[in-house]
Amino acid sequence: MARPATIQDEDLLAAAREEFLANGLGATTASIARRAGVSEGTLFKRFGSKEALFRAAMDVRAFDEIDACGRSKYIDDIEARVGQGAVGDFLIELGTYLLEKFLVIVPMVIMTHAKGTASLHDFSTGPPPGAVQGVEALARYLEGEMRLGRVRKADAEVLALSFSGAMWQYAFLRATSRHEGLPRVGKKAFVKGVVDNLWRGIAPSP
Repeated sequence: MARPATIQDEDLLAAAREEFLANGLGATTASIARRAGVSEGTLFKRFGSKEALFRAAMDVRAFDEIDACGRSKYIDDIEARVGQGAVGDFLIELGTYLLEKFLVIVPMVIMTHAKGTASLHDFSTGPPPGAVQGVEALARYLEGEMRLGRVRKADAEVLALSFSGAMWQYAFLRATSRHEGLPRVGKKAFVKGVVDNLWRGIAPSP
């Protein structure tokens, strides 16, 4: 049964995104319409063309939970955690969140560039993308923990980049590897391993 004619644009874009991620650039407007439960005419009426639909569906900034002020919605949560709970536990929680997000965002970025609908500069105009904000917020969090003596003094920006970069690299390898099963380590074990290795360098002296 087809969905009501009042289906929201967000629902159409979600269906299109799922179809593009599942079938690549060969996804058709017919298959997208079937997934959304609407007619192809509805898609063209709302978005004008498959190209425009692709642009809207694969917009990383729209997926990245950016609020009306251009701020990623999880940033405040990171900074509010200074001095709360165990640092290692929070890093595992944050790493798991970032990895799950990157596993979706990385294929979207790759497909957008493959399609030629965006340049790297498109992701640096306007408010900082969530990934940049996340690194900055994590660095401030680590600096706060350093001031409290709960983390050893180190370059907080390097630590933040290393941590988030590891999550991004895992997602990139998962999206691009031609060898089934790469990366071989599971998501949960990977995040814990990254945190364990990082903690050996920043754990406060006894």
